[in-house]
Amino acid sequence: MKPIAIHDNKIGFTNRWIEYCSRNSIPFIKVNCYDTNIIEKLKECSALMWHWNYEYYQDYLFARQFLLAVKATNIKVFPEFWTTFLFDDKLGQKYLFESLDIPMPKTYAFYEKREATNWAKEIQYPIVFKLRCGAGSQNVQLVKSFTNAKRLIDKSYSTGFKSTNKPQVLRDRLIKLFRYKNKRSFINVIKSTYRLFIPKFDEKIIHREIGYVMFQEFLPNNDFDTRIIVLGNRCFGIRRYNRKNDFRASGSGFLDYDPEQIDTRAIKLSFDIASKLETRLLALDFLFDKQNNPVVTEMSYGFAVEAYDDCMGYWDNKLIWHEGKQNLQYLMVEDLITEI
Repeated sequence: MKPIAIHDNKIGFTNRWIEYCSRNSIPFIKVNCYDTNIIEKLKECSALMWHWNYEYYQDYLFARQFLLAVKATNIKVFPEFWTTFLFDDKLGQKYLFESLDIPMPKTYAFYEKREATNWAKEIQYPIVFKLRCGAGSQNVQLVKSFTNAKRLIDKSYSTGFKSTNKPQVLRDRLIKLFRYKNKRSFINVIKSTYRLFIPKFDEKIIHREIGYVMFQEFLPNNDFDTRIIVLGNRCFGIRRYNRKNDFRASGSGFLDYDPEQIDTRAIKLSFDIASKLETRLLALDFLFDKQNNPVVTEMSYGFAVEAYDDCMGYWDNKLIWHEGKQNLQYLMVEDLITEI
């Protein structure tokens, strides 16, 4: 077997991919996808695995285009095109979900200020405002009046928004510090405080979100969301409870691993969506609409590695439960090998 190429950025899934290959004598090489001659190097490989990060300006600049180019050479790429193409792009996901009839909260996108303002005068509040990008609910707000909506619309068509909401990140990390009281949480708070005043180079490069607004139907009585991860013919699920006095769950850190709490309709729908997209890896966030039906609010491929180590098992695509904790990153490599 030709070696698997792994972009060695030492973040996310990468370390576990390398660990699995090393432990199991799987031929692999570490590569740098930023190299100008990377395509030539990949010609001797059977597949490329790259956990790219939207917060790194180099990745943001060319990762999607590069992976599509590699795919054209018939080298296996992980994750697949559709999963990464609309990663951290809620605006693009709106159109994809509508095209594939994927149930979602009603979502409205505007590219003209006058149209957005006129629409905002006529609707019922509250409604949810979202930016195209951002993880952990950091760019999600509950808008309770036209005045608040107008303020957001005006800003979008003037100075725009930073893609990273650093005050929100710091607040979430402070909450986790008080909850866990460990060294890692303390270091994260120090880093976030530092970055409030001294931004990373990446933050200076990545452009502001400007020239559009996106609003989404507010679905009351959702005290949690359901995160589903489809990995091959397996489905993992957890509940994430809302922050205190907040409507947002993503990034809260309040997790429930009880499989009995996961609605099987969300599992079945997740397998159906993954099949439509022809992807081996897909992370989906679910809420329930006013008729108590599961609806998708966002899709991704990245997730916090350790957060899913405590999943007690998984469902297969026939909705049969398989007991036992799994290393999801190891499974990613195993599944890829079967397709090489």
